[in-house]
Amino acid sequence: MPRKPRSLVDGGYYHLIARGNNRLFLFEIPEGFQTFKGLLKKSKGKYPWRLSHYCLMANHLHLLGQIEKGWNCPS
Repeated sequence: MPRKPRSLVDGGYYHLIARGNNRLFLFEIPEGFQTFKGLLKKSKGKYPWRLSHYCLMANHLHLLGQIEKGWNCPS
């Protein structure tokens, strides 16, 4: 049974994780890391959030971000 969607709180910090399918590489070439960091920067200009920390590895990544305004998921 799937879990209920989370409600997001104002000023909340969230740990985001992404992993390659079957643990395959997300970043196969060194330039991939730079491209991804550019996309992160672009998203920060488009959406109201702050990136506190990040860790990019070949087959997965971790982001710690803070949102300005939360929202409640419908039940």
